[in-house]
Parts: sequence; C-alpha cells; structure tokens
Amino acid sequence: MLRLQVDPADDPQAVGDRLLAMARTARAEEICVFLFGMEFNDGHDSLDRIDHWLTATRPWRSRLRAEGIAVSLNPGHTVGHSDWARSPKADQPWQPMTDQHGTAAAVQVCPLDPGWREYYAETLCRYAAEDVDAVWIEDDIRLHNHQPLDWGGCFCALHLAEFTRRTGIETDREQLVAACTAPGEPHPWRERWLDFWDTTQRELLASWGRSSATGSA
Repeated sequence: MLRLQVDPADDPQAVGDRLLAMARTARAEEICVFLFGMEFNDGHDSLDRIDHWLTATRPWRSRLRAEGIAVSLNPGHTVGHSDWARSPKADQPWQPMTDQHGTAAAVQVCPLDPGWREYYAETLCRYAAEDVDAVWIEDDIRLHNHQPLDWGGCFCALHLAEFTRRTGIETDREQLVAACTAPGEPHPWRERWLDFWDTTQRELLASWGRSSATGSA
C-alpha cells in the first residue's frame, strides 16, 4: 500500500499518470489517499469542501480502480490531533475536548458531542458512497496525546454526565481524577471510568460502520 496526500487542485490527468506509474513501479496493490492531512488541515472541514475534494479527485481515483489499483480514503482527522493554532468555525459549537485539569482544547472535540457525531457520520457516509475499497478512521480518535492538553481527554461535562447516567456515580472532575490516580490499591471508580471510556469509543466506531454501510447518518 502507498499512503499519500494529493492536492485536489492538481490536474486529474497528471495525477492519474503519476500515481499509476508510481503504483506499478512499486508493485503496490493499493493507494491510500489522505484527505485534509497536515498542511491541508484547516480544522473540521465543511461538507461543501469535502464534496469539492471528492469531485476533484474522482476522475483519477476511478482511473486507478479501472487499472486494478485499489483505492482507499483516509480522512486526516476525526476529533483532531492537536489544535495547531486553528480555531473552530462559526457553525461548529461543539464541546471541546477537556483534560484532567479542566483545560479545554480549541478545535479538538469531545467524541460524545452529539452535533459533532452527526457531522462526522455524515462525512463518512459521503466518503463511503464513493467508488473506493475502504474508508479508514484516523488514529486521533484516541483519547490521549492531544496537545496542548496535558494528557488528553475527555473529562468534560458531557463525559461526567454520561458516566453518572450509566453507573449512578455522581462526581465532579476533581473528585474523579483524584480517585483514578490515587496511590495504593486502585479505587473502584478507576475501573468503572476506564471501562466507560472504552465502551463509548467502541459504540461510536460501531455506529460509524452501520451508518456508512446504510448510507444514513
């Protein structure tokens, strides 16, 4: 597999020629195309920008498929790798990811936010509707390693409220963090909180698989 970012402003014929030659030289069976990665990352992309990218790249993606080269899509971010001096767009009033100290990110979002969930499921449906072999989920769906947050998240109000709803345990962020990081014998809340994180992330990924398969967000 070759993994690369392509500029949608490039000429489709030239891109197709270059990628087809590259795949044949490398004897690659698949090209995984990044969308909005690194310098193309301007925060959470509008649906119009996504549609433009898909339209602009469709000719050479279809050509590669016709030539027997598998094509997959890898959106460059889910909740966001890092703020990287970016700001949320006016129509993205989503809950920011929050670390154990209460510090909130700028553009990195809480994976429980219902508005962001609806938005991202819709983007995946659009990607999955294309003639591609797979749509990958970027590794920033993880809860750790989200600068400038100290560790990551999410310890926001949405997570605390959902934790209470599922477990009956009422707590605030300070009490929860103190219990989960206390020395000695692990506090009972620690296992409950880690299981809660794991379960909600698995539920989210499963929901994306279902919505992408049916074409409905």
